Amino acid sequence: MLQRVKQINFMNRILSDIIGICLLFNLISCKESIIEKDQTITGKMEIVKIKQVYEDQTRVESEENEFSDPYKLTVKDLSLVFKIEQEGLSKAGFKNIDKDTFEKKIHDIFGIKVDSNNCNKVKINDSIITYYGNSLDGTAETLAHNEFELQSITNNLFFSREFNIITPMYLLRDLIKFNGNDYKLTLPQNIIARNKYLLNDDIGLRPWLTSNDSVFMKNLLIKFGYTKDAELLKWIVKNNSFEQKSKSINNGIEFGHIIYNRNCNNNFKINTEIFEVMALDMTPNNSFYLDNLLEYVVYLVDQSNDPELSFEERSSLIAHILYFCQDMSINKGFNDYTYRCMGFFSEHYDIKGVFENEFKKRKFYNLLNFEKMWDESKMYGDGISLPGEE
Repeated sequence: MLQRVKQINFMNRILSDIIGICLLFNLISCKESIIEKDQTITGKMEIVKIKQVYEDQTRVESEENEFSDPYKLTVKDLSLVFKIEQEGLSKAGFKNIDKDTFEKKIHDIFGIKVDSNNCNKVKINDSIITYYGNSLDGTAETLAHNEFELQSITNNLFFSREFNIITPMYLLRDLIKFNGNDYKLTLPQNIIARNKYLLNDDIGLRPWLTSNDSVFMKNLLIKFGYTKDAELLKWIVKNNSFEQKSKSINNGIEFGHIIYNRNCNNNFKINTEIFEVMALDMTPNNSFYLDNLLEYVVYLVDQSNDPELSFEERSSLIAHILYFCQDMSINKGFNDYTYRCMGFFSEHYDIKGVFENEFKKRKFYNLLNFEKMWDESKMYGDGISLPGEE
């Protein structure tokens, strides 16, 4: 009898444990159902919100379309753009980067200092950084009023401090296509390629970008002064040369922006890395770059050309190009240029020593052996002896 009671008690304990486990399982199952339900509801609410904005954006005005009740793009639209792009980039293999890496990248590539910005082309807040691409009428009020207009108007570039990605302004129709209560991502390929190339160091995308997004890639050098990708510089140099079609028709200003650029605060900087790329791509029998640079020097001598250059900036450009040319003739075997660089310039384009005085004033720009090269070159000039000088 005692043995039977023990068996009953044992069975009761097992049954109690089973009931407890079942109750616990049901509780967990119920909790998971609530979470899933909440996610579904949130997703539907997000879809409804996106659909509404999508519809509202059909009333965004352009040169072709005007509306009695136009819709103005705001930071809310940009926030949706960032969220959708982040989803699309992740599915396209973009690797998320942390805050410190992102801030270093945008400093190295775009010259934007997040912690000490003093540039009027850049606006920084907690979640978004705006780079004003076009100055429009130049006033802060106009820039602010048009901040989130389409890139065709402003050419603005935006940096998300929440998702650590980069984008211009897009309409939602450029990023998604609706199918009932769901949408399909249709991110432009250049957005995927830009972010992976710039932020994930995916250099394999460079050829696609230079072929399909050439203006942006060229602007990395011209507008932002980015010179750390030698292959990008090589592509730019190969596809841009100085052309003097007539005395008054040339592309000097455009070509000059490859050799120098102005940073966010309009400070002048010579892209000396361009000379390094040219040097690696030349041989004594193929010295097109040197000929082209010397033609550009002649263009610079006329101070009516590229009038935004000050005399000091113009002199610095001439000095660096002549130094590069003379160095190639002395140290790299380009013997045909021995008299075509500094000596020729001194004899034919600096007769009164105006540029020489500026070179001396600037201590020959601290370029190694520049002063020695200059003095020796002046002795021989263009290498052509006049009657009585033999």
